[in-house]
Formats: sequence, structure tokens, C-alpha cells
Amino acid sequence: MNLRYKLFVYFSLFNLSCNVNEYKSLLNEDKVYLFFRESKTKLGYIAQLYNINDVNYSHVGIGVMENSNLFISHIFPNDNSKGDLNIDSYEAFFWEDEDIIHGTVIEIKESNHKHKQKILTILKDYKNKNIFFDKKFGGFKDENYYCSEFVCEILSEANLFECPKTSIKLDPIDSKFLNKDSLSYYPVDLYFRYDNFKEISKLKF
Repeated sequence: MNLRYKLFVYFSLFNLSCNVNEYKSLLNEDKVYLFFRESKTKLGYIAQLYNINDVNYSHVGIGVMENSNLFISHIFPNDNSKGDLNIDSYEAFFWEDEDIIHGTVIEIKESNHKHKQKILTILKDYKNKNIFFDKKFGGFKDENYYCSEFVCEILSEANLFECPKTSIKLDPIDSKFLNKDSLSYYPVDLYFRYDNFKEISKLKF
């Protein structure tokens, strides 16, 4: 490991640590938050194609604070048989992929302590299941979810928000891959058009 790379890693981690402390001061333990990231990966570019607002976020997770610790739950492909449900710290969520270039944190304004506790209970149940990333956007009840579908499911079970689906006609390439002519899905960025979701800050890496 050369000196230049060591310095790059050091200052990257230092900046991330500063961001952690900054955002912890902004987060309320009685609120529920959504965390978004934009990445320069193939999966990220594909997700962006299906956004419905003027943003480039490609991944979303749901987060809560408990005993001054932040837990972000999200579905992301893992190379193991234990499932694709990740419960990460701030550092892990935004440092997991070196191609992450942008992020944001959104507060669900109507959320409260009761919602947070309900979500923590729901997540304990999900941790006992083998949940996998849904590459085919199946749209039916099973143990496979794509990231925004998982967040919508949690919000619904907590009686916090009912996500509307978007329906589109697929182009020939996507239609062949997904084996369907049209797609009804939850866009990663659907939350940005509702007043109940307040952006509290943006991140750049």
C-alpha cells in the first residue's frame, strides 16, 4: 500500500467520521429516516432508468436511531446464502461501495416513537428470514425484494405510508429479460414528491 493510497483512505475515513457525527446531531431518536445513495455501478445505472423524479439515486434503505446508534436496513445483493437483508451503520451503508458518489437523508415527518418501535419489531422478524434481492421485480408476495419494495413493505406494516406503484411499458430488451411486457413497481425516488418526506441534508463523496 503506497503513501498516496494510505492518505486517500485516511482522509476519506476522516471525512466520513465527521459526517457521522454531523448527522447524528440532526437525527431524532423518535423519527424514521430514509437513506439514499447514488453509485456508478451497473446496478445503480439500471435503477436510475426507472426513477420518476429528477434525481439519480439508485438505492434506498430505512433507518432509525436506538440508544444513540443508527441502524439502516436495506436489501442489497450479497455473495452468501444467508440472504440479502443488510442492517448497517452509517459508515457501512455509505462506504460499502467505493463507487458511491452522492447520498441524502430524508426524514418522515409524520413518524414518531410508536412508528419507530413498530419498525424495530418488524425488522427483528425479517432478520429471521432468508430474504433475497429480487432481480426480476416479481411483484408478488415472497421472500424476494428489491430495495424500494422492501422499504415500502416496512412502511406499510408500520402504518406509516402506503407507497403507490408506477406502471410502465417495457422496451424490448427489458421485456425479454424480465419476461413481461409491462412493469408495475416502486421507484427508488418515489418519496421525493410527497410533503411527508423532508430532505434534511445531502452528501457528496
